[in-house]
Amino acid sequence: MKNKSLLLLLFITIVVCTAAAQPPTVYFREGLKYGFKDAKGKIIIPAIYDAAGDFSEGLARVNLGFTMSSNGKWGFIDTTGKLVIPIYMKGLTISRTAWPRQG
Repeated sequence: MKNKSLLLLLFITIVVCTAAAQPPTVYFREGLKYGFKDAKGKIIIPAIYDAAGDFSEGLARVNLGFTMSSNGKWGFIDTTGKLVIPIYMKGLTISRTAWPRQG
């Protein structure tokens, strides 16, 4: 009985933590701008960026100033849309450990 209770508690903990940690995984385009929606299609981060990348380890790469002739400048936002790394670097990418690097 004790083992079943522990397994149930573990299962509930995993489900709650997983649900709370779901980032807006779908970026969408509205006109010429990009934003992010959650899995249900609700807009989480409005379409204000000229380019965007998928979330990885809680961060997504976003761009302002991107055109066909200019790469613009990149920064990173968190899952709430807060700018975590300012938009000022050209060619910013994300590594496997989520530390930004120029490249």
